Amino acid sequence: MKTSKALALVLALLMVVTMFAGCQSTPAAEAPAAEAPAAEAPAAEAPAAEAPAAADDKPFAGKTIRILMEDVPDTEYVQSLVPQFEEATGIKVEIESISYSTMHEKLAAQLIAGTNTYDVMVVDYYWTGEFADAGWMYDLDAFIQRDGFDTSSYLESISAQSGKTEDKWLQIPFYNYAMCLVYNDKMWSDEALCAAYKEKYGTDLNPVDVDVETYLQEVEFISEFYGKDTLAGLVQQGGRGDPIAMEWLNWFFGLGGDWFDANGKSMLNSDAAVKAAELYKEAIEKASPTGAVNFNLDDAQMTLASGAAASMINYNWQLPALNNMQDSVTAEQFKLTYSPGHSSNVGSWGWAIPHNAADPELSWQFIKWVESFDICKERALKGGAPTRSDVYNDADVLALYPHYSDVSDILAAGIGMPQVKDSNGMIEILGKALSEFVAGEKDAKTALDQVAEFMDNM
Repeated sequence: MKTSKALALVLALLMVVTMFAGCQSTPAAEAPAAEAPAAEAPAAEAPAAEAPAAADDKPFAGKTIRILMEDVPDTEYVQSLVPQFEEATGIKVEIESISYSTMHEKLAAQLIAGTNTYDVMVVDYYWTGEFADAGWMYDLDAFIQRDGFDTSSYLESISAQSGKTEDKWLQIPFYNYAMCLVYNDKMWSDEALCAAYKEKYGTDLNPVDVDVETYLQEVEFISEFYGKDTLAGLVQQGGRGDPIAMEWLNWFFGLGGDWFDANGKSMLNSDAAVKAAELYKEAIEKASPTGAVNFNLDDAQMTLASGAAASMINYNWQLPALNNMQDSVTAEQFKLTYSPGHSSNVGSWGWAIPHNAADPELSWQFIKWVESFDICKERALKGGAPTRSDVYNDADVLALYPHYSDVSDILAAGIGMPQVKDSNGMIEILGKALSEFVAGEKDAKTALDQVAEFMDNM
């Protein structure tokens, strides 16, 4: 998240800077998007198939590319490598880095204008359906074909939401913010705890790739063993809106749920959805620290980092930050695995060329460079969150971040956001419904029926 499905997180308690869509302190309410056209707008006209003629190897020397990006670590990794591009091409790059809460409004204002200040933009997967429907993203297919740009390395769960729209490449994937289970291995391996669990249930205490109900049983036991306000089995993001919606989707997907069934009808009020809501509420009441019903991502992250919780459904790129905290009692204790049920909520961002960019050819030169294997690998080695399978399989990357082999599998098994026009509205109403149920204002089925009705009418 959206990332709300977004994120530039601060581990204020432990002085660790982290992200979040996008996935994801809750973004401020966005200004209404410009009214979409009555009929679907066509993608911007594709470029000519011929590469630009040049008298030398720097045909764009002296020109400037302006890019709007979110103020997050992956943006910083790109900025640190930009001098390589400038030296190789003679093109100057100006990156404007701003908070998530103002990005959509600023982009929309530019996209409905006659000309655009920005030559390249990054698009949260929340916005893909809206931007595609409005015709705001330039069709990249001709560039891709002309230059032989290899799109096959991108993971399908990512390219389906931050790459292709109706068989057209309108974006090139940038970075992921897939969720997973992050757990404190030292806590889960405590001898007394493990012995007590095995005596009661006859099986080993183990959070790795377990089903939803087993995980709930385990975290409830940990909270009962220590006292949930001393050491909770998990910490949840029960805050209204984006936090609870983004987290709950992992429980729903883990029980076999999906956004729509084979007939295109919403599954957000299905038996799996109702069960996921009931189990999530049980966890809030029995396994999470007091107050977790109002926690956002920052609150939950600080609770985990302080040693007051044994696990959390979190963003995969948080793992190095948690393990590298200086002067922390929990440093080097965390590992990750699939979200319970083996399926995770997958968020991502993509690179796009605005439909009204001044020179799409110039814009493409930057995107082609920044998404080349070598640059993607350098970003990954700095701590970036890749979207390419070949980067995840690279020996140098795996030597530095061994857990990336697990992240690649988590991404492949995950479920992303459907490309609908009002993703923000969809997440907002889902979060509202879940909060009403957890607060006891409505039963799960009644609350989720509202969500399904909204999605079916949308």
